[in-house]
Amino acid sequence: MAGYIMFLVIGLGLIPFAFWIDKVNANSTIGKEHPEKLKKPLHKRWWMYLIAVVLVVGSVANLADPATYRSSKPKSHRLASDKEMQKEYKKTVEDRENAESQNLPGQKLNKNLANKGESFWTAKNDKKVHIFAYDGKVTAIKYVLKPNIQSTVTCQSILEKLFNDKNLKYGNDKENSNDALLDNGSSYNLYSPARKKWYWISFSAADGKDMVSTFSVYSGKNSDAK
Repeated sequence: MAGYIMFLVIGLGLIPFAFWIDKVNANSTIGKEHPEKLKKPLHKRWWMYLIAVVLVVGSVANLADPATYRSSKPKSHRLASDKEMQKEYKKTVEDRENAESQNLPGQKLNKNLANKGESFWTAKNDKKVHIFAYDGKVTAIKYVLKPNIQSTVTCQSILEKLFNDKNLKYGNDKENSNDALLDNGSSYNLYSPARKKWYWISFSAADGKDMVSTFSVYSGKNSDAK
């Protein structure tokens, strides 16, 4: 709008300015002594009036248009809408991730499936599953078997239920569960074909051959694990 006002002022003042220039030239020394050397006065040139008319009419037309005063509002509204859409999209993605999360290591913490404790969360469907999280993300889960200790074979069945995957692969060679002979005092890399991700598990040995008191699961591979 400021630009249109400036053009209007220039248009209105152009002709008076031309008359003033012509008067200054006429009263100059050259104008008085050699009037024949003066060029055609500006106020007698047709294009001066054309420029003035274009500036005045164009400025008045734009200033009279209500859209001129609303020109910035739709833009601001659009920017606000874009931010709202981005925020809504981000929330939708987070909600979907939370809904899909089964509270496995590396996933977002799904609070709907767990109860909060002092230092960890407990799965609502299995109190033996302790969930450790940091900054809204599951860092590890610990399955507490004791006082009813179990064998490593039983632990493999429990892992299949936790991951909802009956084709878990053990070790860097991705051995099938039937072929893998797990030691109750060792750590193993674990691959889930269903999730297409690596994890690693650590057993805590209990009294008895191949018996386990607890085991923990972490995201990714461990270079020190088998």
